[in-house]
Amino acid sequence: MKLKIKVTMGLLLICTIFILSTTMFYNVTGQMSAVSAEYPLIEPDEVAPVTSDPTIGFLEDILTDMTADYNANGFFSSYYQPTLQATYQALSTLESLGKISQVDQVAVGQYIMDHYISTNSCFIDDTAYRYLDIDFGEEFYPLTSVLEVTCYGILSLHIINQLGSLNSQELIDFIWSCYNPISSGFIGRPYDPNLAQKYLISTADNTYFALITLNVLSSGWTDWPSYQDDINDLLQFLNSLQATSGGFYNDLDLSFDSIFAYDPNLYSSYYAIKSMEVFGMEQTIDVDQFYVYLDALYDSNTNYFSLSQYSIPPKECNIVASAIGLDLSDLMGYTGIDRVQLISKIFDGRTHLGGWVSSNLVPYHELIDTFQIVRSLEGAEELITLSASDRSEVASFISFCKSEGGYAPLTNDYQALSQLNSMVSSYDVMNRLSELPIQQLYDWIVANIKYFDQVDGYGFLGSVGMNITRGWFRSHPLEFLTLCNYEIISEVKNYFSLEWMLDALNVLEILFKIDDLNGDVNLTTMIHGVTNAQYLNPSKTHLFGGFCMSVRDMMISDERQSKTVVFENTYNAIQSLEILSNEMNAGPVRDLLEDADALITHISRNLVETATEIYLLPFHDNSIEKALENTYQALYVLNVLGEPDLNHLKIQNFVEANLNYTNIKNIYFSYKIASLYDLSVQFDITQTQALVQSIYSEEFNQFYLTLDKEQIEPSVLGWVFEMARNDKVRLDATHDNNINLGDYCYISVELGNLVLEEFGPYVTVKFESEFSGTIVMDALPDGSHEKYLYVPTDPSCYPIASGFISVYEGLNKIETQEIFVNTNYKLTKRVSWTNTSKTVSITINASQEFGTGLSPILEGNAYIEIYREETLFGTIEFSQEDFLTWTIFSLLYTPLSSDSYRIMIYLDDGYALEPFLLGETQLSLTGTPRPPDFNLSEGEFSWAVGLIIGFISIPGTIIFVVSRKQTDKKSPFKINK
Repeated sequence: MKLKIKVTMGLLLICTIFILSTTMFYNVTGQMSAVSAEYPLIEPDEVAPVTSDPTIGFLEDILTDMTADYNANGFFSSYYQPTLQATYQALSTLESLGKISQVDQVAVGQYIMDHYISTNSCFIDDTAYRYLDIDFGEEFYPLTSVLEVTCYGILSLHIINQLGSLNSQELIDFIWSCYNPISSGFIGRPYDPNLAQKYLISTADNTYFALITLNVLSSGWTDWPSYQDDINDLLQFLNSLQATSGGFYNDLDLSFDSIFAYDPNLYSSYYAIKSMEVFGMEQTIDVDQFYVYLDALYDSNTNYFSLSQYSIPPKECNIVASAIGLDLSDLMGYTGIDRVQLISKIFDGRTHLGGWVSSNLVPYHELIDTFQIVRSLEGAEELITLSASDRSEVASFISFCKSEGGYAPLTNDYQALSQLNSMVSSYDVMNRLSELPIQQLYDWIVANIKYFDQVDGYGFLGSVGMNITRGWFRSHPLEFLTLCNYEIISEVKNYFSLEWMLDALNVLEILFKIDDLNGDVNLTTMIHGVTNAQYLNPSKTHLFGGFCMSVRDMMISDERQSKTVVFENTYNAIQSLEILSNEMNAGPVRDLLEDADALITHISRNLVETATEIYLLPFHDNSIEKALENTYQALYVLNVLGEPDLNHLKIQNFVEANLNYTNIKNIYFSYKIASLYDLSVQFDITQTQALVQSIYSEEFNQFYLTLDKEQIEPSVLGWVFEMARNDKVRLDATHDNNINLGDYCYISVELGNLVLEEFGPYVTVKFESEFSGTIVMDALPDGSHEKYLYVPTDPSCYPIASGFISVYEGLNKIETQEIFVNTNYKLTKRVSWTNTSKTVSITINASQEFGTGLSPILEGNAYIEIYREETLFGTIEFSQEDFLTWTIFSLLYTPLSSDSYRIMIYLDDGYALEPFLLGETQLSLTGTPRPPDFNLSEGEFSWAVGLIIGFISIPGTIIFVVSRKQTDKKSPFKINK
């Protein structure tokens, strides 16, 4: 009976063990996701949509077009700022030629209306602002008064039939508001007796444009009955302008040169007589005396008119003067000319680009020349003799003045040094200098150098093609002439600005032509001229130590010098001295200066430092763009002088607080400041790339300055190319995450910098790591790169497989970025325990699942830790047997002495950072140990034992409890040493 009970209990025990010995699974899983290394963003500004891809090919095409432009025309096109005056002259000429249909009238109309000031019912452009900012003690720029600019706008809209959108009466009222009731005649702005005296001087040119514009706005002077008394006074004023010589002055103040030619002259005579023609009163002048004047100007031997009796040089503008003389001769009935020969001479003057030059001695060609000649030929009814092909050529000439929405006063073959510098710098960074006509560029630039013996220095004219003996244009373009009070106008420019010297020297340095320059010009004298331009009047505190606008400024008054001191001059001077000093081995720039300490003081006095920011305060311009530009220039100069760096964090704060993605100048000088000190300025490259694309003009193959596309700025071309090639490459890497070991990870890489999203065929992207070696990623047509990367079943790749995405240009690594891929695998484990009266047997069945399938545990092992009285007593490893897709770990453990034990079961699979705790077992063994002479090395002993095993529950395990008594059993056991 007892035996049956024992057997039954044994069977029950076996069943219990079988049922309770279950499989336990530990799975390492994760979710799939994509990780993207995004660019840091700041608050975005609105940016126009991108119109084309920002790729290296985009930049290459720009230079290709420039090369083609030179090959076709023999020059690199420069574009000057359009004006309402030039726009009117272009439209009027095209209308006279019957070619107005070639004009984009919508664009031109928009350009004109962009300058309309509705609150004042007038038009104002930058030439008018310059007029309002004029310094009458220095220089006056004629034909650009607010009244005349308004007239140009009105007359232009009339030509393209877009005047209907404006209130004619308001325009008429504005024009009459410029009438001087005291002296009669029209002045250049609304009359106010408190204006500066020279603003109140009535002139023939203002009067002429006022009257012909009033005619357009009404049915003629008979519609002005309320102004009849003023008209009578006006006629008297015009007659009073006639000089005793028979010609006409432009005004009655002999101390004021309001027309920029010796009075009396044919310009002022034209404006006065044509003004009286509006009223049909031209015959009220002293006609006979006027004939005497025309006799004096007409040269029967050459069949030319001179501009005035005192023209210097004598043939100055003689082709233009001849056309005006012809028109006035016809109007006034003068017959003392060989009309056929005179007309022939005028027609012969049409020699350049299809248009007219101003003189056969000083062959300048400006839009105003062709305009005045065509206007006069039409007045003399001789324009009809111009053939259809000739008319087309003249119209083609007008197209060379097209700029932005309107027309500029200069043709685009006048190559500005700023444009050449920007262009040559762009060819340089793209390694395409061989395409340039290097010797031609050198010859052009050297021809622009002028020596000023009064100051023993050299200057560079700002435009290639100007006659070095003359040095000025009749149309007074804003790029070269802004001498004024600088209360409204901020740009300080003249024909010989230090800016042009730096542009020229930089071009010659890039072309390796400074050596040649040293053979043609005394560079020591050039250095002296630059250093002599430093302004050292200590009474002008914030100007002291800076630089004047040009080398020749030392010839002018101190007061005038002081107006031209802006920080751009200082930067241009220091960079010019760097180039010259390098060529001449003249030593540090600091040692060349007249007073280096004064320059440092100049910078210090104009730096602003707050609790968080540092910047240089601009002199005439309160825009943030000018502050960024001047701040960069100041920091650069301090570096050249060897001064300590300023607080980088404050400089970075200033830049980041003022980033603006609507103005490329803002981005460029922010980039320059960041590059100078390697600051981590957080640019939004998406917005910057969009800005670059939005401001590009396919029509002009140039860049506007801002998103509103109001002004093409020549320097932007060089800025864009510099940032494209020198700004660090930024990687946008996207890859699969949480992938299985032994599987493929997809990696996609997009490259970018402030300008480019794609860098062309010379860029290679590689993935580099210890587990993969170096793998070249595949380049896609859109400029991105991709690769399916195999991640091996290597423990070093778990739980993270890392590597570097590196960008190479040739063999040069230009950028690298580390990426991290989370990896996983599946571990399956089954644990079972059995026991006898003397032993505990533990079996683990485990396998790993990778992307390649199931695998045994090849890299790991299993072991137990034995604790007695909470102290580690020993560690024993399992035996291991590997099969095709799984591994069996086995352990038979017999305690050596009676005691209580805690047994911890671990599996180290070779991948997980920590071994897996599979179970915890409490084992209590009771009995009589062998006598002391027992040979422990044999591992044999006998005792009466009571075996109690208790498996303690841990998360993910089951409770397994066994209790059984056994006695007098021997069990061989060898101690592992």
